[in-house]
Order: sequence, then structure tokens, then C-alpha cells
Amino acid sequence: MEWRPKMNTDGELNDCFEQQDWNDNDAALLDRTLRQQDSSAFLKELTAVVRARGFMSVAQQTGLNRTWLYRSISPSGNPRLCTLITLLSVIGLRLSVAPVAVDHPAEQLSYDPYTAG
Repeated sequence: MEWRPKMNTDGELNDCFEQQDWNDNDAALLDRTLRQQDSSAFLKELTAVVRARGFMSVAQQTGLNRTWLYRSISPSGNPRLCTLITLLSVIGLRLSVAPVAVDHPAEQLSYDPYTAG
């Protein structure tokens, strides 16, 4: 079943809260899988989110072929970053970067981007 926001007779969103609830739930689900650092689990959940909205509809909005979209976000897929950014934007989400809390200072990475080769 394809997800469609509720529209009034003028073609405007009738219930923005329902769409926002859906985006909040999807964001929390995808964020939880990213925290597990399991890319196949993330892609599996992303596939479920796209399926709920309809693969054909999402593919048309992204300008991607439906079959290619399905394959790229399958658990064995390897989508490019630009594909993920476009896809997430179409479904009302975005990527975000945040520092990781480290319990023990000795576990922090000693990576310096200015001296790394």
C-alpha cells in the first residue's frame, strides 16, 4: 500500500501532523540502526520506509529507475552518498553528523585530518 498524505478538496495537506509523526518515527528507526553501525540493517529499514511510501512514487520523485533504487537500497546494496541524500530528502528526512560520546578518553581516536595522509 502506498503512503499518501491526506489532502483536502483544494489539494492541500489536510493533516500535517500525521506526516510529521511518520517522518519522526522513520527518523528514529533509521537513526537507531545507524547507531548499531550495521549498514545492511540500515538499508533494510530504509527499504521498509521507501516501501511504505511506494517504490514507484519515490523513484519518480528522485528521478531514479525503480528497479535500480530497489537494488541499491537492498541489504546487499551499496548506494552512493548522493543517492542517499536525494532519497532521504524525497521522503522528508536528511543525514546528520554528530559527535559520538566516548565513555573512556583512551578509546578516542587520535585522528588528525590535517596531518593524515
